[in-house]
Amino acid sequence: MKIMIDAGHRNNQNDYGASGNGFKESSLALSISKKLQAELNKHQVIVYMSRESENNIISLEQRTSKANNLNVGLYVSIHCNAYNGQAHGIEALYYSDDSLAKDICNRMSKLTNARNRGAKQRKDLHVLKATKMDAVLVECGFIDHPQEGKLLADSNYQDKLVKAIAEAIIHKYKIVVQEQQGTPIISPATATLEQCEEWAKSKNAKQTFINNLPIYFKECSKVGINPVVAIVQYAKETGYGKFGGVLTEDFKNPCGLKVPKGGDCKDPEAHKRFATWEEGIKAHIDHLALYAGAEGYPKSDTLDP
Repeated sequence: MKIMIDAGHRNNQNDYGASGNGFKESSLALSISKKLQAELNKHQVIVYMSRESENNIISLEQRTSKANNLNVGLYVSIHCNAYNGQAHGIEALYYSDDSLAKDICNRMSKLTNARNRGAKQRKDLHVLKATKMDAVLVECGFIDHPQEGKLLADSNYQDKLVKAIAEAIIHKYKIVVQEQQGTPIISPATATLEQCEEWAKSKNAKQTFINNLPIYFKECSKVGINPVVAIVQYAKETGYGKFGGVLTEDFKNPCGLKVPKGGDCKDPEAHKRFATWEEGIKAHIDHLALYAGAEGYPKSDTLDP
């Protein structure tokens, strides 16, 4: 299944949504959304994000168009509420089908003990009416409430919210719960970019290798591949970017991909040369995605030879 998670707000430079207790809605919505992405990825759900950071400025029209073009099966928009500092509780908004919204509210309330304000029909909200798939907007709590606002910023509390939302989605769409072992290729990142950079430095990796790590994180997130797996393979195949074998750095080939006709492993001409490191990395990621059986693979528009 494919799902779009929309971390609410940042439609323009000054749109942070509601605020309270020193927190901004856009930031909390993003934190909860990323946790939900990681949770759903565990069950082989392909998750697309409307935005990846607070620096992403993306309009409502762009969000729904992206979801429609990707033909996802569900659009989940994550928000925090605000009113008068006294109101509290969770609610979920829907356009026509209330089943998922009701289940999300029930599960969230049960796990967090927050007030269940219920599922509410809204036909005036763009993200609900302009999406061609099932859509739900989840209000995770009131950011301006003295107690609830602080809870919304608490990582453990966010985990409970995410668990409830994920369980409701898994139940409605009959998603098979996956029990994974080892380090799966198809999964969210099992380390941060900063951790990978520190690891590379500890291995005395070449600076080009270190400079390429952000590209792996950016491109892997697009197809649901764990960037740590790809980076470790890049390290093994190239000696942490130092090469020294059949290939040289100017091939910009991070994992030894060959040309379509193949050839001997000791023949440099049997290996693909890429114009840029970004092209070589994209080819590497597509190769891993194909190997792991990621949704949408094999695909025709790939740099993977």
